Amino acid sequence: MKKGIKALKFATIMALLLGSFFSVTDSFAYWNNGTVPPDTATGTVTTSTWVQYFDWNVTATYAVGDIVFHNGSYWIATKAGTNSKEPTLGKPGSNWWSPYTP
Repeated sequence: MKKGIKALKFATIMALLLGSFFSVTDSFAYWNNGTVPPDTATGTVTTSTWVQYFDWNVTATYAVGDIVFHNGSYWIATKAGTNSKEPTLGKPGSNWWSPYTP
């Protein structure tokens, strides 16, 4: 019985040691549609644009091109500064903002 347990321990240790020699550190994944060999497969990644906007804040400083949301509409800054004028059309200061469609 003791010989069996020793043999099992030895086999387990050997398996762990040998397994560490043959472990793979890198993993590679690819999609193969069957038309090209697996080692030459290519793929296409499609990206999109990111548009970030914040709620308009009377005390914030804006750069030209910053986008804000105010009173149910999006606006883009046409001048840099605090832009303390409310984004709207037809009111004084409306030249600080232009309507923006995301």
